[in-house]
Amino acid sequence: MLNRTVVITVLILILTGYSAPAQTIDTAEQLLSQAQYQQGIRTLKKIMTDKAGPKKDKADAGIRLARFFSDQAGDVQRAIRYYKKTLSSGWLNGDAARKKKVKTRLDQLMALESEHRDLNRTVRQMKSVTNQRESLDADARKKSLKLNLQQLDQILKTRPDYYRIHDLYFTIGLTRLALDQPFQAWKSFNSALDAKPAMDLYQPVSKLKQRSQTAWQTSFSHMTAWSVLGLAIMVLI
Repeated sequence: MLNRTVVITVLILILTGYSAPAQTIDTAEQLLSQAQYQQGIRTLKKIMTDKAGPKKDKADAGIRLARFFSDQAGDVQRAIRYYKKTLSSGWLNGDAARKKKVKTRLDQLMALESEHRDLNRTVRQMKSVTNQRESLDADARKKSLKLNLQQLDQILKTRPDYYRIHDLYFTIGLTRLALDQPFQAWKSFNSALDAKPAMDLYQPVSKLKQRSQTAWQTSFSHMTAWSVLGLAIMVLI
């Protein structure tokens, strides 16, 4: 049987009209600001799907999700989907000024995707080369990676305003890691996270950053040990 105290407590809560704390935009904002990205996203999604919730709250949640994916995660396509959802759901009907702002931002993101379609495809292709192991022999793969790295560095120099600069840094990191350049790879992964701190949601940046750091620290330790050994031998001789 249930504990008598528990039963009485439940009855009191029911009679006093108690309800669980509502999910709010402020709650989500706090979670996102604390880098608790998954929890923040879930909170915003709950607001969007709450059938009894006000349309304004749903619109706020949809817009905030779009901004998050665009500005912090660097996932522009997902941001576009949330802006489209917010507009198509009718949550902004009656608020013409805000609806216009959302439509303007949506058009801007779609224009960026269209304008950089060829460059985006090029970066994706170079990223895929880092995962090719069976299709190329070792020398051919290394040559391909070096050529890609030259092109990636050139893009970085000539297109500093590229809207997917975080993905460019990530691809450079992958390429340098594949070329056994862990320290340079670590710096590139750092730059990617500096640009879009939440891109870990869809790219394993932090994991690869840690892997790179471990690799170059281990290499440095070995080099130091051999240098000390070499000096010791010279002294003894």
